[in-house]
Amino acid sequence: MNTWDKQNYLVLPFNNIDHAEFMVNLMRFYVAETDIDEEKALDKIMTTLPSEKEVNLHLPLTKEEKENPLNLKTKRIKSFYSNKLSNSPFGHDLER
Repeated sequence: MNTWDKQNYLVLPFNNIDHAEFMVNLMRFYVAETDIDEEKALDKIMTTLPSEKEVNLHLPLTKEEKENPLNLKTKRIKSFYSNKLSNSPFGHDLER
């Protein structure tokens, strides 16, 4: 399997400042004269790349997500305070 099959692409930073930093570090990699300088530049490049979570946030929506974007369900929640306020001596003050 190659990169196209795995869909394991190099994704450039989404933020303009991070993108500029990525490009500067890439230029440092190209002009590096020693293996150590190349490694340092490559490490800096890797730190500017977006995380997997950030990449997933920028992915297009699936067909299911487009049809029901919020996937909302109605739930009934019993009020925690309704009985407590009526039994409390301060209940009337809180209702105002």
